[in-house]
Amino acid sequence: MEYVRGVVTRYRRYVNHWEIWNEPDHAIFWRPAPDAAAYADMLIRAAQTIRAIDPDAQILIGGVNPFDTTFLRSVAEYGAWDSFDIIAIHPYVDPYSPEDGNLAAAADGVRALAQQYGQKPIWVTELGWASGPGDRDAVGRSDEQEQASFLVRAMLALWEAGVERVFWYSFKDDPGNPYGLIRVGSGRADYAPRKPAFEALRTLNQQLAGATRVTRRDLFERQVITSFEALRGWRRTSQPNGTLRSSARAYSGDGAAEISYSFTTRANDYLAFEREQPIPLEGTPYAVGAWVYGDGSTHGLKIWLRDAEGELLQFVLGPVGAPGWHFLRAPIGGEVEPGNVLTPGGNRRIDFPAALQAIVVDDLVDEFVGSGTLWIDDLSVISGHELYDLRLERGGEALDILWSPPGARVNLATRADTARLIERGGAETSIAARSGQLRLNLGPAPVYLWHRR
Repeated sequence: MEYVRGVVTRYRRYVNHWEIWNEPDHAIFWRPAPDAAAYADMLIRAAQTIRAIDPDAQILIGGVNPFDTTFLRSVAEYGAWDSFDIIAIHPYVDPYSPEDGNLAAAADGVRALAQQYGQKPIWVTELGWASGPGDRDAVGRSDEQEQASFLVRAMLALWEAGVERVFWYSFKDDPGNPYGLIRVGSGRADYAPRKPAFEALRTLNQQLAGATRVTRRDLFERQVITSFEALRGWRRTSQPNGTLRSSARAYSGDGAAEISYSFTTRANDYLAFEREQPIPLEGTPYAVGAWVYGDGSTHGLKIWLRDAEGELLQFVLGPVGAPGWHFLRAPIGGEVEPGNVLTPGGNRRIDFPAALQAIVVDDLVDEFVGSGTLWIDDLSVISGHELYDLRLERGGEALDILWSPPGARVNLATRADTARLIERGGAETSIAARSGQLRLNLGPAPVYLWHRR
């Protein structure tokens, strides 16, 4: 702790927040393998040292993976939960887009865990996409334009999800790892060659300064494919870990599915209920979701979909989470990770038409042993135009932030005669309303539309 004492003593006038280590749950940064007990001990001692020197300092846990809360739970169980003030997470989903990677759900499991040990602010202290081949994507499926669009869409998704601060990784490219806002250029001292992501971040901050979120008005269609009011046709698979029955606790209608589970080992326990006749998904939806009333656990709610080629793929809707109804959804249009391929030999994508094969509750933290109950209602497909509209307001004006990954044309109702359209990079134009409508052609790059409410 001599190093901690020396650094904090020297920089306490300038530094108010201290993140203890970097990604201690990753073998690259804690060798030879992550050790929650050792990290918890270090975190406790580091926090005591820092607070003795600067009682007002804020301490962050070291940037953990939020999609697997095993390490974070272990740190809490080793007594270190009160040794940090802020939960720092690194929710990388690249090379997937923010939507296909379900980034909006990144904080759900962490927040559910925090309800058990004590709520804390959540910060994203690393997030990024490379604009070419890099550490996480050797192929380089994103270019500079996609990087800039992903930056805006990701930060908006995390802001909506209740994340308090988001830090982009990184300011400048490393050679062979182009995550930065500025290209390598002629060397580390060259800050001139700015990428589109630089302007995108600046524009985002300028437009949102002082604005208040009102609502999200995504212009898609949601169709219920099963309301769970009748549970005929469901059967439990071979795992003897629980039951499925009808319940009067419903999000809508007269009933919902009540799932009780009992996980008895420290291995991977799960509970799956299959349909005797799979439920067809109408059309070509881009997401599937359900209303869930949780039990405070971080268990994962998953679905199995069987496509036209017979391939069975798994999609994670999200962590079960806290009591109270909330909607979990997962995009189904992209390529799934290898671990979610249940029948080998396919293309790892849904080929439509497809059908719902099963619902699954999985103890994502394998060390968990215990039981609980959750409720599911109105499992739905999300289709139509994949078009996102985040509504804010500032000073009597409405701000709509809009984008559509595949591209779409939209008519937006307004009381204004004209509106200001700010593009992702900051360029501004004026749009005239026609018959109370603003007509826009949208693409993957978000735009900011200011008009009278």
